[in-house]
Amino acid sequence: MRVLLSARFLSTYLFVKMSEMLGNQYFMARKFAASVPEFEEVLIKTPGNKMIRKKLIICYTQVGQIQRAFQLFHSLIKEDIDIIAKTDVIADDCPCPELVEKLSEVQVSDSELENELMLGILWLYCDSNNSLEHFLKAKSSNPNDELLTSTIRIISSYQSNKVSTQVSN
Repeated sequence: MRVLLSARFLSTYLFVKMSEMLGNQYFMARKFAASVPEFEEVLIKTPGNKMIRKKLIICYTQVGQIQRAFQLFHSLIKEDIDIIAKTDVIADDCPCPELVEKLSEVQVSDSELENELMLGILWLYCDSNNSLEHFLKAKSSNPNDELLTSTIRIISSYQSNKVSTQVSN
């Protein structure tokens, strides 16, 4: 029985690792649509994996699943905003600077709200001020959205804590 459980655990572990590695390869090649099912498979087995959620958020923005991206983004920053806000764009091979530049030039969605949400999400990987600015613009067109209100509160709190930490040092 113990050997059977160990074999099943090992099989699951290897499957998850293979999906993660394949998802990461697609992500590095900027094949975001191909990354999505791989990362989703990893999250089924390891839902607490913050690094996979962090990448999946980016993937969702690039495949037009903005609301899914925003919901996952909100849950992750509520849990640990640093995982996104302290991204090292070079070491983490983060595509956000190039994606933000592309979005700034061309409106990807017909919805102004979705464009602002995408920019707010992607900017947090690089610059919390710009992120907050885009979420505030999104809020102006959707003032009753509780998820947006909560997101703005989380980012504002993060910025306040960052400033007070810098002042005390």
